[in-house]
Amino acid sequence: MLDDTLIGELLRLGEIFRAQPTRGRSIVKENTIGLALVCVIGCALALCPARASDEALPADAAPPTEAADKAGGDVMAVVNGQSLPMAKLNELLTRIHGMAIAQQLIANEVVRQAAAAEGLSVTDAEIAAENEQTLKRIFGHVSGEGDRERLLAQLLAQKGVSREQWDMTMRRNAVLRKLAEAQVTVTPDDLREQFAEQYGRKVVVRHIQTASLAEAEDVYRKLLDGADFAELAQKRSTNASARTGGLLPPIGARAVGLPPAMRDLALSLKKPGELTEPIQIGTTFHVLKLERIIEPRDVKLEDVKVELEAEIRDRKIAAMQQSILRRLLESADIEFVNPILKAQQPQDAEGIRQ
Repeated sequence: MLDDTLIGELLRLGEIFRAQPTRGRSIVKENTIGLALVCVIGCALALCPARASDEALPADAAPPTEAADKAGGDVMAVVNGQSLPMAKLNELLTRIHGMAIAQQLIANEVVRQAAAAEGLSVTDAEIAAENEQTLKRIFGHVSGEGDRERLLAQLLAQKGVSREQWDMTMRRNAVLRKLAEAQVTVTPDDLREQFAEQYGRKVVVRHIQTASLAEAEDVYRKLLDGADFAELAQKRSTNASARTGGLLPPIGARAVGLPPAMRDLALSLKKPGELTEPIQIGTTFHVLKLERIIEPRDVKLEDVKVELEAEIRDRKIAAMQQSILRRLLESADIEFVNPILKAQQPQDAEGIRQ
């Protein structure tokens, strides 16, 4: 389901996407953001592959007319006078997509029960607000609400996910927001850290990652001899940033998503063009090049306090929403009764959240 790690990854991908030049970029073709979006809305039918054995009808299946009669006459279609029963369609759909939808329905139900126990409910306006806020977080580079809805429709269509699934998730998240809001506070330390990250000094670096020290040293020598860093990163780096020539998003003092040692190394660079010698971080080796420095902005904390507090609160609520959902699923007594779903049942709540 909607996991805090996954949504964090979605927002990180969104930041990278928004940082890229707009020329030649098609939102429909942004596979990384599309895949993360599927994770955000929970169960992705388009990514729940059916097993070949599930798709095939049993060898001893009854003829269509006979099966329809046994099913009590519920007929899907009549082909050349032969009836095809709804039971066969229902069984096949359950085998292929049933678990994905069942997982969403179970998540919705545990959240509904928790809200009922607290006497909470959500209005259509609150659900609409949750939808708008989510779209702003994903498509923050797009100003018009209509444009954001259009981009969402493209992504959903690309991934074969219905608008009904999205709306169901927005309703659940609106309820989770109400459950989370009372548990979230913004501290002075939170404000100072966010201010430093948003308005403090940052650096933009390129990065090459290798599996061995020997490879890193060879890369370093080539760079000293004048090799183009971006081209070398594309050819030699084992990091995902290789496809962008090793370019990383701006790094500040509170940057997350990369090892602290990498962050500190990047921030230690002083002059554009400066290289680091190969350094081991974890099990891999790294060479960095400083592209440019983003100097601190001349802004006072008091002038942006309200804005920062809202951003921090929203981020904390998003994390708390997922924490609450995880806790509800882990503590729920879930028993699948349908034999098809029972055979596919996850061993624990982790399977339901995925």
